[in-house]
Amino acid sequence: MKKWAITFGVAFAAMWMFTGFACAQDSPLRDPTPAEKKVLENYTEVIHSFLDTFETEDWDMHVDFDVDDQVLVGKRNEVPLDVDELIQRTYTVKNGSPLYNREVAPFLAKMQQMSPTEISQHGKKLKRLRLEVQVHFNRAAAENDARTRAQLQVPGAAYSYMTGESDDKRAQTVVLLFGDWKSGHESSNGLAFHFKHGAHTPVVENIVIQLQGSPDRIRELLHSADWKKVNGALVGAGE
Repeated sequence: MKKWAITFGVAFAAMWMFTGFACAQDSPLRDPTPAEKKVLENYTEVIHSFLDTFETEDWDMHVDFDVDDQVLVGKRNEVPLDVDELIQRTYTVKNGSPLYNREVAPFLAKMQQMSPTEISQHGKKLKRLRLEVQVHFNRAAAENDARTRAQLQVPGAAYSYMTGESDDKRAQTVVLLFGDWKSGHESSNGLAFHFKHGAHTPVVENIVIQLQGSPDRIRELLHSADWKKVNGALVGAGE
């Protein structure tokens, strides 16, 4: 009886190991190579330091998603280097800051004397004091009309444009494309990026940044941030 149990246990362990190996082989993700890890470290260092400049006495920051030490690389062949994560940060007005005291505090002070209808009406007039920033790299395509939309002329970006705005004008979305998007071509999926390197090459040829939220804050950042620094995260883009 014990011999049967031992035999069964060994067979089960062998089957489990084989299944685990097969699953690893079939997984669409893998650990980055040393060369890929070096490129990813440069990318995150540049983007992190750039986004850190968005923090001021008026704005708090929260990291929603990040390209960290646990990032995995995709095995698909459409782009040179693909990972399973993005960089996303959310910025909200800081309680007690000059901006908060100017825009939010007066409304809160009067709110207790307001009716629900008045609260709703006055609330709609408040500025949107939130900003979400997403950063992707090696995107296969952008919007088809990225070239023809009204350009915001942001230094360092190949194209920069607004893609949407809420009906009440309290929120908008702006996209900035970095890298050689000008050599792209129109396709059924949008403006297809022309990669100079093949699949699984440790390079970052393009970066796409999306800003969504406060129009005032977006306009401020488009003029005050040093967007040329984003190009420092590109690796192999000019080769």
